[in-house]
Amino acid sequence: MEKTDNLIKLIDSMKEIQDMKKKKKEVLEDKEFLKKLEEYKTNPTEELKEEILKNKMYREYLKTETDINILIMAINQKLKEIKEEGQCDL
Repeated sequence: MEKTDNLIKLIDSMKEIQDMKKKKKEVLEDKEFLKKLEEYKTNPTEELKEEILKNKMYREYLKTETDINILIMAINQKLKEIKEEGQCDL
């Protein structure tokens, strides 16, 4: 369990993770923007969607989220390779 905790701490301290947390906090603190998101959930219009996607802060958050997802996929691929290296062909 200690190794798991250490790995989680390492991942949590990564610049990409810190950037995503910071940007998420900024988005969640923007009450005007959150109001638009809630409105979109109840009344999804193309105009409102475009307005939401034009928000620079939100776009930056989405980019960091995408970067994290790409990182997760790379980690998963590497773990799969490591796992396959250790298998016996019985």
